[in-house]
Amino acid sequence: MIWLKNGTPLLSRKWTLKNSIYLVAVALFSTLVGISFTHTLTSESTHQYLAWLVSSSPVDSPSVSEDQQPALVVTPVIPKNTSIVRVPDEPVIKKAKRSRSGKLNLPEIDRTPVVNYAMAIQNRDNVEARKFLLDPKNRISDDFKIPEILQKRAGFWFDIYTIYGANDHVVHHVDYPWIVFDVVNTDHIDQGKGHRWTKYHKKRKYVRTQRIKIKNALRRLSKKRSFKNLKGLEKKLYDAMASLKGNRRAVFRHASVNMRSQLGQRDFFLEALVNSNKYLPFIEGHFESKGLPIELSRLPFVESSFNEKAYSKVGAAGIWQIMPKSAKGSLIKNDTLDERSSPFKSTIYAANHLKRDFRILGDWGMAVTAYNYGIGNIRKAKRQTRAKTIIDIINRNKSAAFGFASKNFYSSFVAVIHAEAYHNEIFKNISRLPALNVASAKLKRSIRAQSLTKLLNLSVEDVYHYNLELRNALQTNARLPKGFRIYFPAHRAQALDQTKFDQPRLYSLSDQKDKTWQTRESRNI
Repeated sequence: MIWLKNGTPLLSRKWTLKNSIYLVAVALFSTLVGISFTHTLTSESTHQYLAWLVSSSPVDSPSVSEDQQPALVVTPVIPKNTSIVRVPDEPVIKKAKRSRSGKLNLPEIDRTPVVNYAMAIQNRDNVEARKFLLDPKNRISDDFKIPEILQKRAGFWFDIYTIYGANDHVVHHVDYPWIVFDVVNTDHIDQGKGHRWTKYHKKRKYVRTQRIKIKNALRRLSKKRSFKNLKGLEKKLYDAMASLKGNRRAVFRHASVNMRSQLGQRDFFLEALVNSNKYLPFIEGHFESKGLPIELSRLPFVESSFNEKAYSKVGAAGIWQIMPKSAKGSLIKNDTLDERSSPFKSTIYAANHLKRDFRILGDWGMAVTAYNYGIGNIRKAKRQTRAKTIIDIINRNKSAAFGFASKNFYSSFVAVIHAEAYHNEIFKNISRLPALNVASAKLKRSIRAQSLTKLLNLSVEDVYHYNLELRNALQTNARLPKGFRIYFPAHRAQALDQTKFDQPRLYSLSDQKDKTWQTRESRNI
C-alpha cells in the first residue's frame, strides 16, 4: 500500500485536490531525475564519440555497429558551398520483424547504409563549373550536345544540380530561368533550435517573406519614371534584367507576376551519384541492347534522383516515375504487387517507351520531353508549331498546358548528363555503391511469396532487396502468379531449382562494362 503525506492510502476513497497535487509533484520530480541521469550518460557517450572522430581518418575509420553507436551524434556546422559526401561501405540490410498479428514488416530501403563520412570541401565557382556544359573532353554523344540557344537555360539547371543545396531557394524569372533575382538561404534556421517540423514552417515563412519583398521591389520599379540612383534590392533587380529587351516598366511588371523559386538539388544529386551505380550497369546494358544512347540511362537523375522509394503526389512511382495508367498492360499494379517499384522491370518499360517515342517523333529532345509531357501532347505541339526540334517547341508553344516543368525538362536533363559525366571534376572524393550483379528467372508455377526464401536460399530481406515490387506480397505472403520474373544474386543461378524456375537469365556486369563504359572511358582520355 502506498501512503500519501497526510496518511491517506493511494487506493482510498477519500481523495482530495491536495492529494492530486502531491502526486503530480512526485511524478514531475521523478521525471526530472530521470532526464538528468540520461543527460549525464548522453554527454559521456558524446565525448567518447567525438574523441573517436578526431583520432580516426574519415575514410579509414571502422564502421560503427548499432551496438556501438553513440546516444547522440553532433553534426558539425559546415561552411557554405561545402559538400558532405557519404563514402559507403558494403550495404547493410536491416532485419524484417513480425507484428503480433503475424504480418511481416519489411524495413525501408536504406539508400545510405551504415557508412563512414568524408567531407569533400570544394569551393565551386559557377562560371568555372559551367565550362563543362561545353563538354571539353568530348564525353557526351552528339545527340545530346547543348546547342548555343539552350546554353543559358541548361546553365541554370546545371547550377541547381551542382551549386545550390537543399537550403538554397533560387528566386528566378519563370520565362527566363537564368535571370536569378535572389538566392534565399535558410541555413541559419536549420542550425537553430526547435523541432524539424517547426524549422520547416519557419523556412517556408522566411522564403515567402523574401519573395514578397522581391515582388514589391519589382512593382515599384514598374511604376518608376526614372531608373537613376537606384539602391539595394531595386538596383540588384534592375541589373539582373538588363539583358531583357523592351520597355523597362513593362519588363518589370511582367516579371512581378512571373516569378518562382526553385529549391537547390545538389544534395539530392550527390545522393543519386552514390546510389545510382547499383543499377547503372544493368540499365546501360539493356539500353545498349535496344540500340538506345547511353545518355538516356541518366534520366532517373531528373525523375527521382535514383530514389527507389520515390512516389509523387500524382501517383508516379519508382526510379523511372511511371504513372499507373502508363504501366497498364506492361507492368503489374495491384494490391500486392507493383512492378513500377522494381528498378530492373521499370528500366525495361522505360527503354521500350523511349524507343517508341523516338520512332514516332524523330528527335531525342522531343522523345525525352514526351516521357514527362506525354507523347500525345508533344505530337500536338509539334503539329501546331511546325517544330522540327524540341527547341522550336520551347520557343513557340504558348499553351498553358506546356508549363514550366515540361518546358524545362529537356534542359534539366542535358544539364544532369553533363554534371554526371564530369562529377569527378566538380565534386571530390565520391565513392559510389557497388553494382548489383543480378540474374533473373520466371516462375513455372504459382507460389507463395515467402517461399522464395527457401527456393533461393536467401533471407527475406535479401529477396526484398532484389525485388522491391514484392513489399506487400512478402508482408502478407501473397501468391505470385505463374510466369512472374524474380531477380536474385547471380551466384545463386547455378543452384536454382529447375522444377520451380525456368532457365535463369544472367546479366554480366563485366561484359556491360566492356561494351558501354569503355566508350566513355575512351572519351575521358
